[in-house]
Amino acid sequence: MTITQARALEGKHEGAAGPPAATCTCHAALIAQHDYVSLHVLTPREREVLLLLGNGTTTRALAHQLGIAERTVKAHINRIINKLGVRTRVEAAIISVLHHDQMCGAVPQMG
Repeated sequence: MTITQARALEGKHEGAAGPPAATCTCHAALIAQHDYVSLHVLTPREREVLLLLGNGTTTRALAHQLGIAERTVKAHINRIINKLGVRTRVEAAIISVLHHDQMCGAVPQMG
């Protein structure tokens, strides 16, 4: 899926309360395209980084928020990309958005 397709999906559901429902045909089709994604191969820290990627967080902001070096964030992102079998950070971010509910329960809440 491209960013344009992701934005089109988002625009289609604009004004709805929360994310598109899993019963929505376009959302269900997009999830089906990425059904092969096995998030359990990611460490808890990698899932945390992936969730933040889905928010569009920059590497610098990620490093600051997590209290780690930018180089460490880049290493996490590279491992995430390899483990998920995607080619780019954007593809990983799209997977994060599509599987947000599944991952949300897997990351310990800070606070």
